[in-house]
Amino acid sequence: MKAFGSGYFGEWITDENGLPAYRYDCNQLKDPAAVSPTNTVWRKENDHTFQFGNTRITCVASNFGTVQVRQDEGSPKFLGDIDPENHVYGGGIGWLKIDNDDKPADIISTYYNGNVEDFERVYGTGYMCKTVIKNDFSVKQTIFTPHGDDPILISRVTIKNRSNQPKKIKWYEYWGARPYLMSMRTLVLSLAIKNGQLDTYINNSAQSMRRKLADKYKNYFSVENSKKFLNQNPTQNSEQASGQNSVLRNKMKFTGWGFIDKKIWGIAQKKYRPLVESRNNYSLYIGELDDQEDVNPPETFLAVLSSDSSDAGETEYITDAEKFFGKGEVENPDGLNKQVKTKIKPGHTAMIAATPATVPANGSVTLTYIYGYIPKGFDTGSLIEKYSGDYDLLFNKSCENWKNDRISLSVPNEDWIDRELLWHNQSLIGATTYDSAFGEHILSQGHVYQYIMGFQGASRDPLQHVMPFIFTNPGLVREVLRYTAKSVLPDGTVPYGICGNGAIMVTPFLSDDLELWFLWTLSEYILATKDLSILKEKVVPYPYKGEQQPEDTVLNLAERALKHFLTFTGTGVNGLPRLLGGDWNDNVVVGNTDPAEQDRIYKEGESVLVGAFASAVLFKYADILAMAGKDNKVAHNFAVKQREAVAKQWTGKRFRRAYLGSKLGWVEDEKLWLEPQPWAMMCGAADPEQIKILADEIREKCQDPSPIGAMLSDIAIETGYKAPKGMATNAGIWPSINGTLIMALNKIDPAAAYKEWRKNTLAVHSEEYPKSWEGTWSGPDTFNSVLSSDPGRTFSIADPEQRKLKLAWTDYPVYNLHPHAWTLYNAASMFADTFTTDGAVFNMGFPESEYEFSSPLAALKRTSFGFEGIYCPAVSGNWKIELVFFDPFASFRLEVNGVNTGYDKTEKGIIFMGLGGDNEPLKWKITFV
Repeated sequence: MKAFGSGYFGEWITDENGLPAYRYDCNQLKDPAAVSPTNTVWRKENDHTFQFGNTRITCVASNFGTVQVRQDEGSPKFLGDIDPENHVYGGGIGWLKIDNDDKPADIISTYYNGNVEDFERVYGTGYMCKTVIKNDFSVKQTIFTPHGDDPILISRVTIKNRSNQPKKIKWYEYWGARPYLMSMRTLVLSLAIKNGQLDTYINNSAQSMRRKLADKYKNYFSVENSKKFLNQNPTQNSEQASGQNSVLRNKMKFTGWGFIDKKIWGIAQKKYRPLVESRNNYSLYIGELDDQEDVNPPETFLAVLSSDSSDAGETEYITDAEKFFGKGEVENPDGLNKQVKTKIKPGHTAMIAATPATVPANGSVTLTYIYGYIPKGFDTGSLIEKYSGDYDLLFNKSCENWKNDRISLSVPNEDWIDRELLWHNQSLIGATTYDSAFGEHILSQGHVYQYIMGFQGASRDPLQHVMPFIFTNPGLVREVLRYTAKSVLPDGTVPYGICGNGAIMVTPFLSDDLELWFLWTLSEYILATKDLSILKEKVVPYPYKGEQQPEDTVLNLAERALKHFLTFTGTGVNGLPRLLGGDWNDNVVVGNTDPAEQDRIYKEGESVLVGAFASAVLFKYADILAMAGKDNKVAHNFAVKQREAVAKQWTGKRFRRAYLGSKLGWVEDEKLWLEPQPWAMMCGAADPEQIKILADEIREKCQDPSPIGAMLSDIAIETGYKAPKGMATNAGIWPSINGTLIMALNKIDPAAAYKEWRKNTLAVHSEEYPKSWEGTWSGPDTFNSVLSSDPGRTFSIADPEQRKLKLAWTDYPVYNLHPHAWTLYNAASMFADTFTTDGAVFNMGFPESEYEFSSPLAALKRTSFGFEGIYCPAVSGNWKIELVFFDPFASFRLEVNGVNTGYDKTEKGIIFMGLGGDNEPLKWKITFV
């Protein structure tokens, strides 16, 4: 019997290191369930993607066995494209050639072609592993990224010979060297602009331009003996290096922009300028060409590190992909079957290490390779030296590190819960990259936004993705906050998104909420950790229009962002923030209203969602200003006014969604829009009776009909909407919105919050919709609801011809970070409910009789004997802890830091004080007596 949440395509297992892994056993070439309605310009219809990595390098693996390394310094890109027409196949695959004396050699490949029955694929925590068995031989290739921040991966290839004769073999380790740039510029150039909207995606043109862009990058290879290389000896001008200690280096160079490139980009700038000027939006500034792409790409390398074969021969390096693959292509390259002489020349597009060895009878040989790139601050020699040693031990230690510094939740007889949390943690860390333009790590939204459109935003997204790390990795939170602070423009705008090498994304979405996300994450971080030092950190905002901005503090940049929100965004006739071009739901305006009315909406529209969000956030921001000894009246008073303005939009059962101006009025007033409701509850706009009515309404209309989380609305529009019925913003399911619902419900009904949290997990999704592969180990930012024709999947386009013209979420339906980040964050926020200026509030209403929540910041455990908890902020202090009980308990005894302590009773629980922080946690214990 499969483990809970395994779905159709394989099963969850526990690997030899005690970590979750997914054994994928679907033959996607023969099984129709593996096929998605995908535009094949972007991906194969049966390509199921898995992502792993560390905080520097991200590996995008496929069920076909390939691995593409994503590298963001300079601009986001794959170092190896998958483009058979140009003889490139990503990387991470190899071929074993077995000498059969005078008979044709046997070939075993770790590229999945569906013809080998014994082909196991395991997607693990920080690694992928492929095992292929054919006749007397097996090949096990494990590719992992060492836990940490080094831009490398290690490929371990174990070859077993089960015959009674020793065999001479040669292993061909392949990594592609033709880049694929996630170029927003090419998408902009391929868009048909109509009435200021991004009207049609001409995907073929964008993809074609990206492939032509790759032609501007030329590879220059050299082969060196790694031992001599470490001693800084001269390069060997040879295509071979002795034995197992050699390295192939590739210094990729950008050959420059041509006249046509510059002319076309100039035309694009002029075409967008009227839209920029009419809406006075800094974020629509179109940067120069060098800002759009990586004009200084990093060096890459492939090194042979070790072999346990006593007679391993010289490794030959092959770089000519066209000759190597020939007519046989990836399944049976010509270079395996005949002598293909390939001298290393500039412009080649492969990095192949062909290592000969002898496998003893009934024995094995293990070969080890390291592949990586060299950004600023790293060098090839140091990385090779660092990772030369006991690779089995290195892999085991790397795996062990995944168990540390994370959010954990153990519930008896529900092992899948903590499995999922560990998986979400590794998925977020594996998606973390480094932006060299800003000099900070970043958690891009991924999904279609990064991998097809080519930008990391919207800017609200990295901020929400990093929220779980408040509990586990405050350093990463600070980086994302600094990243956002550096993006703040001279007028206080937080740009919609960043693309290329620090370029501001061109977008029609002039949003009203982005500055608030910066203030919210900043406030939550400080309230939780009590670390005010980030406010004093000095950063240099990124140059705008080529002009250097002066250094400033994070606090001053936050204040600048707040001022922009209060003055430029401002409020309308209903006292609510102006809607501008949209808020969290970009399609409230763009794509959902008559373009002729959009100028009026930009001037007159208002958002109930952002009013409620602003109130909740600015109360918290006012608190951190008070903690820092700063004047907080402006923030606090605006929060009060927004709470009052939102309260006026109560309709008797729910709060309204948005006002579209004097002509269009309120958005579909008969519909329950989920987005503003949780924030209205949390900011205090709803009184207790209204909260009860609203919670019942949400449960009845949006939660109960849906098995995998609340629907965005209770009614879907049949026709005339940008998305089909039950998909995307037309009553689809959004994990990020449901994350706020869980937060709100937890304050009034923890059992309801927990029920909603479970429904939003990947495991429950896989149980409800086992043949929806998106949702098995990752997912999109929106799932289709029961109101759609294809529930459990994501937004798609049924008509194959229309599919070629427009972008759908099935074109890259996984590794949006929302379902990972919110499930993980809510798993902590259900217990550590609220952080205050002088302590923390723990919610004791979790509806299980035994459980254990833990993280480095806070923990809560319940047994039959009572409760235990900790709170360990970054700063030492005497903190006020409030415990909120939802069920009465018999008498109990309280210990704080091992000492019996008194407490004050409140209407809902108790309050006590205790010392702790700075790695010395405040510990408390309640014992039932």
